[in-house]
Amino acid sequence: MLRTTTALASLLLLASACGPKNASKSRKNQDMRKVSEIRLDEPDMIMQLVDLNGDGKPNVENHWRERSAGPRLLVMKKIDLDMNGSFDMIQHYSEDGVLKLEEMDKDFDGLIDTRDHYQDGLRILSEMDSNNDGNADIYFHYIKTDAGSTRIDRKERDTTFDGMIDTWERFDEDGKVIRMGRDTDGDGKMDEREE
Repeated sequence: MLRTTTALASLLLLASACGPKNASKSRKNQDMRKVSEIRLDEPDMIMQLVDLNGDGKPNVENHWRERSAGPRLLVMKKIDLDMNGSFDMIQHYSEDGVLKLEEMDKDFDGLIDTRDHYQDGLRILSEMDSNNDGNADIYFHYIKTDAGSTRIDRKERDTTFDGMIDTWERFDEDGKVIRMGRDTDGDGKMDEREE
């Protein structure tokens, strides 16, 4: 977990410098970062490739939409967190340039296992695939706080991996579990409840 957090923090800091001001086709600076751009077939779309460590492989891939009125708009960002040549994080942005979906391969096995959904820049739902079958089986639901952030409200799990939620947890404002429920007969309905 520390490795993921450290790698993420370092790459996001470097990747954030790769904004619309880097309009040159290719350049190298003192920290070995190389930026190149390719115009895509889709109208007004440019793919920007950023090699952060000078190994010839892009560690960041930005997709920009050019606009006649205003600066470029970031549509999607892909990041190779462990610098092995495979993208581990994909961020999708709205037409307003606000993060709406972040997909991540947290265990670096080449498969997306976490999807965070955002609304107005705030995370509202996290989906996790704990058994790498391509289907989410753990869901974290968030609600907005008076302070303008979000906090966890409830957690749902499919512990049998049959596509149906069978465990529920409700959280208080401090993040402590206040209620739990279980579906014991597999019909998708809560049979047992603890408070």
